[in-house]
Amino acid sequence: MKSILIKVIGIAFILVLVITSVDLVSFDRSFYEAEYRKLRIADDIDIVFTDLLAATDVLFDYTQGEREDLDVKLMIAGKKQEVFNIKEKTHMKDVAVLYHNAILVRNICLVVVIFGVIGTLIFRIDYKEILSSYNKISLLFVFFIGFLIMIAVVDFNWFWTNFHRVFFTNELWLLDPKTDILIKMVPERFFFDLVIRIITCFMFMFVSSNGVAYYFYRKRLKRKI
Repeated sequence: MKSILIKVIGIAFILVLVITSVDLVSFDRSFYEAEYRKLRIADDIDIVFTDLLAATDVLFDYTQGEREDLDVKLMIAGKKQEVFNIKEKTHMKDVAVLYHNAILVRNICLVVVIFGVIGTLIFRIDYKEILSSYNKISLLFVFFIGFLIMIAVVDFNWFWTNFHRVFFTNELWLLDPKTDILIKMVPERFFFDLVIRIITCFMFMFVSSNGVAYYFYRKRLKRKI
């Protein structure tokens, strides 16, 4: 029972870190601005940079549930028109559902961690046992993250294609740069940088949390000496 509780806490905590990393980076407006400038997205779409940011804000608000639609008209190639077509809107509806489900999982995992920690106090589980189990789970995730990085670097297209096949039940994500503004806003190079940034954010929080755990472990050892 104690062993299962420790493992559940460890897995839930890491899932909290993973989903939080995705959430923080995916809605970091400054990151989008920097990528847009680096990749010259506004020039490619033939849209004013501030309008490009406005379209991005619409995507953010819709995905996070702060607006009900993606209806927005902006000047593109000298003509005022709807930025997103039906296919793009339908795909973003799927993205919004995926995002909200991920946040739900994150929140459930956070509750599991909180009550799990309370459980370790009730069962008086040794701190060393908790740390040892967490380190083993962490090591598996580190290898998994390393594997993902290797795949992304070697063949990002394969990685990104299979990611969509796992999380989406249709092929609406297969957008065409000739007709779909959305894929021009966030091309493959953008997503590559996004994935690397998410992994970096996760690793930072992961290492920091392990550092804090180790600090308290050492502090506890000193008290026993």
